Amino acid sequence: MDVDLVIKLIVVLLLFLWLISQRAFYNPLYLVFFSYHAFKGMDMKAKVATAKLVLDFCELNIGKPKCKPRIDIIKPTNKLRLNKLAGQYRVQTMTIEVNEKYARSLFSLTRVILHEYAHHMQFLAFHSEDYERISDDPKVNYSNHPWENQARRMSSDFWRPCIEYVLIRQGYMDKEE
Repeated sequence: MDVDLVIKLIVVLLLFLWLISQRAFYNPLYLVFFSYHAFKGMDMKAKVATAKLVLDFCELNIGKPKCKPRIDIIKPTNKLRLNKLAGQYRVQTMTIEVNEKYARSLFSLTRVILHEYAHHMQFLAFHSEDYERISDDPKVNYSNHPWENQARRMSSDFWRPCIEYVLIRQGYMDKEE
């Protein structure tokens, strides 16, 4: 066997071993691991425990409010307005309500809580009439409301680190040094 070929094979093998040892989205093993945990179904007990961890992540990485919101995971009924919504924030009770039907996995539960936590922070920083005042503009609807856009961006920006935080706290991953 040619010495150059052996060296090339060793280099390729070392690069492959380095690649699969990395916690990164270009690592195929990490992608499989992450996807499995992010999208597997959860029972109600797991959802409640996970919701608390997501809330801890929010306080550590987004901002710690004076008043911590409560999280309720609700089974929708025809009487509840939440029936068609994934989640909502109730200003009066400082409660994030999550529709159990839409929060079936760690990914979806995380996205809903991050979005509603953004509203919690917005309503603490501004007055609830500010949301309504902006909504009264005929050019503004749910899809282009600035508060909704900010909440969607927060959910998009933080879902992945939040899932990693939850997996670390649940013991599935080691904390990256």
